[in-house]
Amino acid sequence: MNRNKWNNTGWSDNEPTEEIVNSFKKGIIKTGDRLLDIGCGFGRNSNWLASKGVIVTAININKNEIDEAMTRAVKLGVYVNYFLAEATNLPLEKNDFDV
Repeated sequence: MNRNKWNNTGWSDNEPTEEIVNSFKKGIIKTGDRLLDIGCGFGRNSNWLASKGVIVTAININKNEIDEAMTRAVKLGVYVNYFLAEATNLPLEKNDFDV
């Protein structure tokens, strides 16, 4: 599969989505939670959650988007465990997540 054929430039914003912000404010996602973000795109939600103390593992099928997400994480001074992978073939063994 050509992992770079997907183009999600419309999702390249740096701000997290309203759903993620509200989930954090309501305590659905909490500081210290282990979260798996499947289809993380450019990392806007993953990086924001990491800045709030959430332990984030994130995957995406597009290498360019993962590279950009990692660059943004470094600029923000946050750590997210990013993986290039397909949602149907996760490279994770015996990981358990809260969210």
